[in-house]
Amino acid sequence: MQAEATIPTAIDEDPLVGTVVGERYRVTGLIGRGGMGTVYLAEHLELDTLVALKVLTRDPHVAGEDVERFVREARAAVQLRHPNIVQVFDLGKLDDGTPFMAMERLQGRDLDDLIVDGGAFSMEDSLALLEPIAGAIDAVHAKGLVHRDIKPANVFLAQKDGRTVPILLDFGLAQLRDRAAEKRLTGTGLIVGTPHYLAPEVGLGKDPDERADQYSLAVIAYELLSGVLPFDGTFATAIMVAKAQEDPPALKMGGLAAPPAVDAVLRRALDRIPSSRFESCRAFTAALRAAAAGAPAPSRVAPPPSLAITGTEHPRADALRNDAAPPEEPRSRRGLYLATLLVLLLVAGGVGVFVALRGGAEPVAEVPAAPPEPAPEPVTEVPEPVAVEEPLVEEPEELPTEPAAPEAPPPAETGSPTRSATRRVAQTDMAPSAMSVAAVTETAPDPGPVQEAERSLEELMGGAQSALLRGRLPTAARLFREATYVAPRHAAAWRGLGLAEERLGHSPEARRAYQRYLALAPSAGDAGAIRSRLDALP
Repeated sequence: MQAEATIPTAIDEDPLVGTVVGERYRVTGLIGRGGMGTVYLAEHLELDTLVALKVLTRDPHVAGEDVERFVREARAAVQLRHPNIVQVFDLGKLDDGTPFMAMERLQGRDLDDLIVDGGAFSMEDSLALLEPIAGAIDAVHAKGLVHRDIKPANVFLAQKDGRTVPILLDFGLAQLRDRAAEKRLTGTGLIVGTPHYLAPEVGLGKDPDERADQYSLAVIAYELLSGVLPFDGTFATAIMVAKAQEDPPALKMGGLAAPPAVDAVLRRALDRIPSSRFESCRAFTAALRAAAAGAPAPSRVAPPPSLAITGTEHPRADALRNDAAPPEEPRSRRGLYLATLLVLLLVAGGVGVFVALRGGAEPVAEVPAAPPEPAPEPVTEVPEPVAVEEPLVEEPEELPTEPAAPEAPPPAETGSPTRSATRRVAQTDMAPSAMSVAAVTETAPDPGPVQEAERSLEELMGGAQSALLRGRLPTAARLFREATYVAPRHAAAWRGLGLAEERLGHSPEARRAYQRYLALAPSAGDAGAIRSRLDALP
């Protein structure tokens, strides 16, 4: 569920604005649009209160049973009462049967924007973000739900009574969005969604459970503490294969090796085998705090961004109880796990792996026990950094084309790594890459998955540019977005997405796309013009 922070706008004349829906909500303005819903500002006629009203977008590629599942999970979310979960007040349907939900209206920005702004996070500031969200995720799991899309963009930093409170967003909608994209891309064998935060078992086609949410939270923790992502790559398929093939690189904080205890906690939460992870998200963050308390802080850490975080919830000691470690997993079983993924990469005529979201069992590996829960520590407010605006220049109107070759990424820094929208990958002796059955059988590599991804990317970009030229903006935005699913580091796709979203009047989406483009291609010929467009967004 998305809770938008922008003020209502009349950029697009929407037929719902000014009408009464569900016999109780008067729609007063349009806040924004996303991949699976449109958000309006609405007034409850009897209670005289303002809410954010999200109306589900009708998509012919979304099956009726998927919509019904979304409605069932939304009903369960209405029952959730947690200070770090967006509050859903009500559910209803429009006259044509389209579902909508009424949520609390939030003011602030999401964690993804904060990460893009730059700056290293201290351990305490990272825990101030992670602990309340871990409690929120566990509350979701306690209701028998799985979020499925834990990532920085779904962690909202809401301003409430002068405090910054992390809020978990977007239940159910992410699954509908990815299911729709899957059906449009059926036959390509390509991964759908944001691969950086997905658990490796999702790449095996298994239905994500509570442990997949924990993995995603651990990726966020790794990124906050180190300034880089544990796995990255040009194509989503390569990222997912690397996750199933390799352990995450050793954690670095402030350019230095992290304390071994801290690194061990992250490695357990990021284990390739789901059953090897912690028993809950709160157990993970408690173990991280305990490990940090017993280890010296790194000597070089850059000033952190503003994090006046409240709502931190520490787990009870009994929540950290850990049974005896399971026996060590036989090497042959881990090999079978890898072989399964690599076989999936070659199905459908040598095409890549497709996120099918089907269930399955997983092997077990030996893991360390969780350390005891530490005492809660106070959180210190840090002044908000001031953004420096760049001068405006004349904005271009040409179609998105391939930008000039971006500068090579900088080498690993000896000081604190800075954050950027490039989502830099941690430095390792062997960079993640697309793997084939050769990784196990030692035969010649099969380039099929990457070649298929390249062909799909070319088709998506061609269709998106044609749609943009003809003024079919929703189609252009959808195709550019799907191109970013296939190739997360393809700069031209992010540039085109920014142009389409800007012309649709979707400022938050355009801003994020432009930021990604500039991070990937900072020296492109039109970088200055794109910065001006970015600065001019409302």
